[in-house]
Amino acid sequence: MPEYLYVTISEIKERLNLENNDQDRAWLDVARSASRWVDDLTGHRFYATSDSDPNNPVPPTEVRYYSQDPSCDVLSLEIDDFLSLTEVVTDANGDGTYEYTWATPTDYWLEPKNAPSKGRPYTTIHKASYGGRYWFPTYPNSVKVTGNFGYCTLANLPSQIKTLTGLVAEMMGRSMLELSMPGVNSYQVGPDLRVTMSKDELPLMARKIIDLYRVPLFVV
Repeated sequence: MPEYLYVTISEIKERLNLENNDQDRAWLDVARSASRWVDDLTGHRFYATSDSDPNNPVPPTEVRYYSQDPSCDVLSLEIDDFLSLTEVVTDANGDGTYEYTWATPTDYWLEPKNAPSKGRPYTTIHKASYGGRYWFPTYPNSVKVTGNFGYCTLANLPSQIKTLTGLVAEMMGRSMLELSMPGVNSYQVGPDLRVTMSKDELPLMARKIIDLYRVPLFVV
């Protein structure tokens, strides 16, 4: 099963000036923990559905479900980060049957339109204002989307995210070596390393990277 790591064991050990291989399993735990911590804190997943089986000539897809918020723009539906879609179908009456299959560009297009050229994902499905035949239902899970989800592929990991993950992994790794780390509320060293870290304890550069990528929270 893929690990979806944003930093390698070798890179962590280089940061810590280590040469032995006695604890490589532990360093793998550090790399995994740091990568998922970055995902959780930014609100993005910096790997794609298609990364799950790099040897598969046909990239795999994920199925996800959404529903339109009645108070939102009826012409657009914001969903999770995605790189491409293979199918959009809707349940028009909430009975669990997806009667309508949307076609692009007849019924919808993807936004932001310039996302690929900027190295960013699509985030929104926009209904074709004039030619579109369907609408986004407000019933729970009434929009079924199949596609390649994620902020980017691992091969296109932003350099800032790689830098951030390396720094976080270094801080987590020092806790294993010193059994203490400022800003860490709790940790467990073993087969599965768990570390609770505050964003505020990171260097200013790392905090700026987090703020650059972090999904904004809107309070109504």
